[in-house]
Amino acid sequence: MKRLYTSLVLAISLISSFAASFTETITVDEYERNYIVYTPDSYTPEADYPLLVLLHPLGYSAKDFADISYPQYISNNNNAIVVFPEALNEHNEEVKKGIELLQQRGSIPEGFSIEYVWGAGTRIKYDTIVAMAGKEYSFLLSLVLRKSKAAGYAEPNDIIDDVKFINEVITRMQLFYHVNSDIYVAGASMGGAMAYRYAFSKNNKAKKVAVIHGYVGEGTDTTQALNMPLCVFHSMADKVVPYNGGIFNGSIPNTVHSIALKNECDGSYTTTHYIDEKENGISVTLDQFECDSSKFVWFYTADNATHYDMLSSDKNVIDYIEIVEKFFFQTYTVKDKDDVKDIKNSEISLYPNPVEDVLYCKEEGTYQLINLIGQILIEGESIQNGIDLSNIPTGEYIFVLKNNNVIKRERIVKK
Repeated sequence: MKRLYTSLVLAISLISSFAASFTETITVDEYERNYIVYTPDSYTPEADYPLLVLLHPLGYSAKDFADISYPQYISNNNNAIVVFPEALNEHNEEVKKGIELLQQRGSIPEGFSIEYVWGAGTRIKYDTIVAMAGKEYSFLLSLVLRKSKAAGYAEPNDIIDDVKFINEVITRMQLFYHVNSDIYVAGASMGGAMAYRYAFSKNNKAKKVAVIHGYVGEGTDTTQALNMPLCVFHSMADKVVPYNGGIFNGSIPNTVHSIALKNECDGSYTTTHYIDEKENGISVTLDQFECDSSKFVWFYTADNATHYDMLSSDKNVIDYIEIVEKFFFQTYTVKDKDDVKDIKNSEISLYPNPVEDVLYCKEEGTYQLINLIGQILIEGESIQNGIDLSNIPTGEYIFVLKNNNVIKRERIVKK
């Protein structure tokens, strides 16, 4: 134990000198579990930090999800610790055999995998599995899925306590990374289902939760109110987690409305429409439920975005990462319409984009050009005669403009 503590102290002292990410391992219920930690450039053991827990989709490793979530940028921008817990591969032998059979039949639903599976209370009715495989396989399935047939459903990784795992990770963050009580949880797809399961658990430590094209699994107990702010993103065109309900999820709008009512919202909400500025046939609405400021609900709905479009800044009208940042790290009231306008009009007047050599900014303020792992490449005052990017390698970057405590961000492409 003394050797472990000494190693952790050494690691933390190294973190204080430069921003970094670390893959760490703990043992929970005899299973070795991994998670990735990101710390800000300014990290010091003398300070306290908020914590953002990000839960990956089914089939994605923690690193896969980190690679598309800009964790170092989020960490630096909000002076926060960001952690990516990693789910185990499927441990329910019946589920593995059932998926193998469906794969042989060519009837496996889109997005299904036995890798990196959360114990998120996801349940698929036994009769639905038989229908997917074909009635001619009903006898074989009855032999392969004995327990599932008796229960009436199959539940991936039902023997894994991932709520306990997440709490163990949070505890370690508090002990060794000086995390304070400002703990936020977000998840995508099955990671969203896990975020719901964690938020509804009696021993959760979260203050807010965000769910990106996720769902509430039937194995999650939702009898009690969520009693915390909730931000949900979903699309009516999602075929993996269907908007109006599918083989393992209920209606998404009904779920959100039910949570809002249990959070003692009065049932009314204001709607903001985001125009299709990118002209790609995708528009978004935001429903803000009138609730107490400690448990308000935001519901973003896209019309024509696919399950995977929801994570694409190129196709989304809104930047979900930016909104999740604001939702977690800034204080909001649901009646503050100015905040809604800020989200809609947060783009910076930059041109040309894509850019070859010189980038022009029409707005005043201090700027930073940041790469996708959070490193600041250049910074200075916005000037009308342009910003020289000739020495910047080709690729995608984030341009940050700060003026009078207002921070705007825009993705640019260097040709």
